[in-house]
Amino acid sequence: MTDPKKPAPLGSFANLDLITGSGDGNLYLTTWNTSTLKGELHAVAVDGSGKKKLWELGPEKSAKDGISSIAVDEGVIYFTQSGKVMRLALAGGTPETVAESFGTSVVPSGEYLYGIRYDEAGKRDIALRIAKKGGPAEELYARPREGGGERPGFTALAADEHHVFIADSGKRTLVSVDLASKAVTELATGLAYPNGVRVVGTDVFVTTQTTGVYRAPIAGGKAQEVSGKGDKVDAMYGFDAAFLYAYDEPGPADDGPAFLPLSRVAIGGGKAEPLHSVKANLSQFVVGDDCLYLVFRDETYSIMAYSKTAKP
Repeated sequence: MTDPKKPAPLGSFANLDLITGSGDGNLYLTTWNTSTLKGELHAVAVDGSGKKKLWELGPEKSAKDGISSIAVDEGVIYFTQSGKVMRLALAGGTPETVAESFGTSVVPSGEYLYGIRYDEAGKRDIALRIAKKGGPAEELYARPREGGGERPGFTALAADEHHVFIADSGKRTLVSVDLASKAVTELATGLAYPNGVRVVGTDVFVTTQTTGVYRAPIAGGKAQEVSGKGDKVDAMYGFDAAFLYAYDEPGPADDGPAFLPLSRVAIGGGKAEPLHSVKANLSQFVVGDDCLYLVFRDETYSIMAYSKTAKP
């Protein structure tokens, strides 16, 4: 647990791209340099004891060939790169290809890896899954994308034992797909560009680009707003079992405030509680078991550990 009054530095990286928690005492992150077309995958100890490079990527063919998503599950790092889904031991080494044609995101759940893919030839958005041990991909839900691919489509998904939940930015909906019957249910509609999904207990939460966060019961029922943000755009959110954490503003304009609030609100609803006033160059954050891990962008990207509770 870090001192609530004094954030702890964990390390700095050039070109930090993606970062995720794991619960095993480390953060895992990727870097990507669009000039050299090279990247790296690192482990960073949350106790401040150091960092370790696990794998080097590139040079690749184009700026689009970096790692597009990363997740840690059961002692393995899964990531997507150039449409493939790969796995790498937490100790590092050489990645193994699970599937050549998968998509741009990976979410482990149970015995499967879930993902989303845009089918350029068919102009369709597809939610799919594949067994962790490999094998053929199974389409779970697909729909044609409006505008021949010009409009946004599926942006994020999550899964539990019986359902996959999809944020569909094109139709501005959150949908649930029953894994046994493939029946599709709209859990929330009229969302302003949904861009994230998280299952917590018996509810599924969807974040949006411009109107906040909504909670929908998995069993069905009216979606409720948990945290609204008015006309604010691109706020950042994180979850644990008890709280929603929100960074209330995006990076400011040149004449914007130097510090901005990071708050939390109980998952069940209630009044937001300010936790920290943090520099306005925050680029992303991860909710850990004991701390919040914040990434600040200056000449390089710096990772800082903050307490999950308010300052005493």
